[in-house]
Amino acid sequence: MSADPSTVNDALRGALALQKNGDFAAAEQAYLDLLARFGSQPDAEHMLALTLHALGRSAEALPRFERAERERSGATLWSNHAAALLAVGNAREASELAKRAVRAEPNHVGAWLNLGLAAEIEGNFGEAVAALSKALQLAPGNLAIRRALARTQLITKNPDAALLTLSSVSVGRDAAIDLVRVEALIAQKRLDEAAALLEGLVANDAVRTQALNLRADVELERGQSDVALETLKAVVALDAENRHAIVKTALLRIARGNAEAGLVAMREWIDRHPEDNATAGSYLVACNYSERFDAPTLLAEHRHVQPLALPVPEWPGGYRKNTSGKLRIGWVSTAFSVGPMEIFFADVMRAFAQASSDVQHILYAIGGESTTAPPSAAWAQNARDLSRLGTADMLQAIRADGVDVLIDLVGRAAGNRVALFAARAAPVQVGWLDVFYPSGLDAMDFLISDPWLSPAGADADFSEKLIRLPHGRLAYNAPPVAEPNVESARLTRFISLNRFSKCGDSVIDAWAAILRELPKWTLLLKAQGRDDDLVRHFHDRFAARGIDPSRVTIEGGGPYAEAMAAYHRGSIALDPFPFSGCSTSCDALWMGLPVITLPRATIASRQTAAWLQLAGKPEWIARDADDYVAKAVQLANDESGRVEWRRNAREILRPTVCDSERLARELIDALRAAANR
Repeated sequence: MSADPSTVNDALRGALALQKNGDFAAAEQAYLDLLARFGSQPDAEHMLALTLHALGRSAEALPRFERAERERSGATLWSNHAAALLAVGNAREASELAKRAVRAEPNHVGAWLNLGLAAEIEGNFGEAVAALSKALQLAPGNLAIRRALARTQLITKNPDAALLTLSSVSVGRDAAIDLVRVEALIAQKRLDEAAALLEGLVANDAVRTQALNLRADVELERGQSDVALETLKAVVALDAENRHAIVKTALLRIARGNAEAGLVAMREWIDRHPEDNATAGSYLVACNYSERFDAPTLLAEHRHVQPLALPVPEWPGGYRKNTSGKLRIGWVSTAFSVGPMEIFFADVMRAFAQASSDVQHILYAIGGESTTAPPSAAWAQNARDLSRLGTADMLQAIRADGVDVLIDLVGRAAGNRVALFAARAAPVQVGWLDVFYPSGLDAMDFLISDPWLSPAGADADFSEKLIRLPHGRLAYNAPPVAEPNVESARLTRFISLNRFSKCGDSVIDAWAAILRELPKWTLLLKAQGRDDDLVRHFHDRFAARGIDPSRVTIEGGGPYAEAMAAYHRGSIALDPFPFSGCSTSCDALWMGLPVITLPRATIASRQTAAWLQLAGKPEWIARDADDYVAKAVQLANDESGRVEWRRNAREILRPTVCDSERLARELIDALRAAANR
């Protein structure tokens, strides 16, 4: 005999009353008793699922939602189920349920909120902003929605919009909103306002760790890195697993030339949190700063630190074969018109028009500094902005294009989508440009290198097959700057414009030894990240090696034109090791400075050596640290040789390291061969 509906409803009302009063443990038991007495009841299953979710047991709630959905449907049920899926990290299914709820009830606030939150988690920030804006339009008084929208606006680098979104909420009303407000103020460099607002937030137990992290950000913006490190230490004392504090501390130590301490901390974090792709990428790139990572060890580390698998069909699921008759090449980058792309790819892109008339090119912008194809890419039949898609959707979009060869120009740098390459987005996948290390991925087929970066016998140190371009893997796009000042070649000053993170103890040892041998010479270090604490730290390191700090000038980076002009203030460039310069060495050579380098066995360590081989200057390549010092001293004593190089450098470099048309031809030929293989 079926249960009396009135009896069921009475029991349901009693459980609901407990739930509304916040007595979730009692509500849970009441719902369980109801289901035990009366059997399947979709409303009870739904409310029990919500109760479990409120108790922080969202994984247990999921099967309850599914049971309810077998007998009942509706926007509220789907939206609540989506919220529980978000809590366990399943943004993809949450997004599908939220979309279903929106279709059923277009003005359902919770559904729009969950859709926005799911899109944020998946990296679909454009969709997140749109969904959260709709939710806020429907419920302007909802602080959670307002906070989430402002947060996504910050992620999309729009602090003005974030502050406008929060402007209707008075300071002090909601601590979580004030935290987002502080982030926006920091982004606008309104540091005094941010610091003042943080004073009250730091005193609030509920948000103290977040407020301290933001205080550290303010201190860094003010150039107080020692103070910031102490603040981050206080965060870890309060929360031993605080990602921001742990990773930020590690990156700060690396940035100050203490790679080992930073790498150990990052590796320990990654082992505990293998899903943290951003930290994994920073770690693997930073391994090149450490002399502990020779070529075999670097490969082993890349094989160990793998991206999590994407929830997508196995290859070739979703792949549409290219039937155009032309080779179709896709280029994946975070930015096509700034940074290394501007220096090493813009001219190559222009040359493709002549070198590859039988090839179709697609530029895939995946987010970062610029998603717009530059004028030099006018030849590209298709330039696609995928930056607002999550990695899984991005992968499906590339597969649907039927690309024959997909080029990763990012590697593990910030903003990477290495997981899409791991899942295989194209039949042939190749690493180039900012990929100067093994990927460790079975799905990456080739890596573009050259005979100097990867000499005979280096193949075993890579997970990919090496393609060695005969005249170098890159071509330098020389900037439009004035001719070198020949008289500057007579100066008694060394210079390095490489990152401070490259200046480990072995580098400081060598540079101090050079200065001891040449008491009239000085050293200029110039790079982003300079602050008073870093200067004091570096001066102490030189002083410990017998060098008066007044002989070492340390400056901030500044714009590119300022950096190029700085080369007029020195006569010899010193390359750090084991992570040598690339564009910085090209810039120094172009401005007429000899560059002394010490290569090891990795590509990152051999970049400057490769340029010097191409330029016909192998005598500036050292065998070991003692030889590095000796070569620097020899050049310091050879004023006429420095003057001669300064006069003739550009004529030597143009046909050797600046031939973008030749590189375009060789690169396309290599990619054709890779596609055929």
